[in-house]
Amino acid sequence: MKIFVKKKINKNDINNAEKIFNGKIKNHKLKKIFWEYPSSKQFIIYLKKFNTTIGMIRVIKKKIYLSQKFYNVACITTVGIFPDLRNLGYARILMEKSNAYLKKKFNLSLLIARRKVDHFYNKFNFIGNSEFFSIHFKIIKKISNNNFKKKKRNSINNNLIKFYVDTNKKKNGYIQRENSDWKIINKKIFLSKFSINEFQYKNISLGYIVFKKRSIIEYGYNKEFLKFFILAIKIFFEKEVEIKNPDKRIINELKKNDEIYINRRHCTYGGHMINFYNNKELKNINYNINFFDEF
Repeated sequence: MKIFVKKKINKNDINNAEKIFNGKIKNHKLKKIFWEYPSSKQFIIYLKKFNTTIGMIRVIKKKIYLSQKFYNVACITTVGIFPDLRNLGYARILMEKSNAYLKKKFNLSLLIARRKVDHFYNKFNFIGNSEFFSIHFKIIKKISNNNFKKKKRNSINNNLIKFYVDTNKKKNGYIQRENSDWKIINKKIFLSKFSINEFQYKNISLGYIVFKKRSIIEYGYNKEFLKFFILAIKIFFEKEVEIKNPDKRIINELKKNDEIYINRRHCTYGGHMINFYNNKELKNINYNINFFDEF
């Protein structure tokens, strides 16, 4: 039994994934766009027994920031065995052989484990050190919106991307985004019916938020005007706000004048899981993966 690495993905690979996942890709707009990475950024690992294809793993190449350094990371997705070959131990063989191959090519591997497979990936040295982290605060007093503006944007453009990078680039779990990533993220925002607002103060751009209702999913801000960025959130939201994956600067700024509630969920056996391979010194580092970096 061997693995076969296919570097150029085509329709046959998508059809194989369709068979494994019972048509859930073509009929799911969000899952479909995750196949739109350039061919240079992704490949397939097939498990084969003689001439029979048993299962597959898709790998997307990215870079992740951990402990003041970028690492080449294999983002593992579309892990599956063909339906008539399940429950025969092939998933374990697929993971073991793929791990051995990826360890030679990448510093780390990252995957997102669904609740249905809790504990499964621990068997292959994956561990979840991700903090599912958010804060809530109530807007008690309305603030005058003199000199403040919000502008609805249809996509995260190059001007806003600069704020995202500057805000997030030193966070553990920051995944470097290329133009192809931003195209997919903007499609994901549109298909998921999120909104994008850019905030301005006296025509100075303060940054942007991606949100739905009262929940801010992602943000990037002008560091010189963080106080005004927070004020803009308070002006243009009502009653209560949730911020996903807040950074220390936002938390410290809110603490000055607001009562905040912090929610953390830590799960070593599921969620965002990393196999650190030879980088054992990273094993105890907590990290956060932004929602739009999921694959």
